[in-house]
Amino acid sequence: MSEFETSHDSNKVSIRVRFKFFVVIGIIIGEVS
Repeated sequence: MSEFETSHDSNKVSIRVRFKFFVVIGIIIGEVS
């Protein structure tokens, strides 16, 4: 049960993934428009 131990790290990773996700969306919108 290492999920509880790395809950803090996974939270940081999710924030990073979310940031990359928005960056990718911005690039796609920029190319489409």
